[in-house]
Amino acid sequence: GAPPSGVVFLEKYKRLGIADDLDDVFEEGMVWAADVLESHLSYPILAYFRSSHDYESWVAALGGLLDAATLRITLVDDGPPGHAKIFGALAGHLVGDLGRYFGLERSGGVGVERQEFEMARTRLAEAGYAVRDADLAWLDFAQQRATYAATLNAIAAYFRIPPAQWVGDRSILAPRHAKPSSPLAARSTMD
Repeated sequence: GAPPSGVVFLEKYKRLGIADDLDDVFEEGMVWAADVLESHLSYPILAYFRSSHDYESWVAALGGLLDAATLRITLVDDGPPGHAKIFGALAGHLVGDLGRYFGLERSGGVGVERQEFEMARTRLAEAGYAVRDADLAWLDFAQQRATYAATLNAIAAYFRIPPAQWVGDRSILAPRHAKPSSPLAARSTMD
């Protein structure tokens, strides 16, 4: 299976006709993030446990859900984003606390190229979402994602998770004709 992705998550929910369930998913995500925050800070050894399945990681799952919430808040214009905002705040808190605990807290940019954001915007619009103006959405997205991206990527590198869209070392996901350090991944890697 493919690593989790916020873009694919939102896209599939819309294409399956269950986008109305996103609030429930973000609500369940809040409970999960609060549990991980409590358990992994109380018993840090838990953070080192890996999934028994290829390309699965709690860090990538956290990043995928956090990116989905960020896209929901800043780009998707279908209804109130309240649940996504609450989940985003709690998950961002989890990323920050884990980063501080493991000495991985970082500051930095958005961690996503504008072209990647544009591709995500196109995919979500094609899936049927109402999307905001590209320039305004990009500014909001970049500002929101910059609050967690560098620390999330430092955590992903530290735990050597399988690469996922926008999370971890994505250089091996780049198409063969692209430079190895290219941040752009082939569309098939987002599915």
